Amino acid sequence: YSMGGLVIRAFLARYRPAKLGRVVMVGTPNNGSQIADFLKSWPLYRKVYGPAGQQLITDQTAMTELFGT
Repeated sequence: YSMGGLVIRAFLARYRPAKLGRVVMVGTPNNGSQIADFLKSWPLYRKVYGPAGQQLITDQTAMTELFGT
């Protein structure tokens, strides 16, 4: 669910099992989050979500190495 789906996606980009069928992702922000775009500079958001919250923005160019896309 949510960011856990991103963790699984990054894991599978590196260690995909040979006979993997399908993976269901529920509420995973695969294209980033517009809310994170809006809140990324707010001090409380930065304190609560830390670096992971900054990576949730919709500009995913920095994530291509992690996700393999």
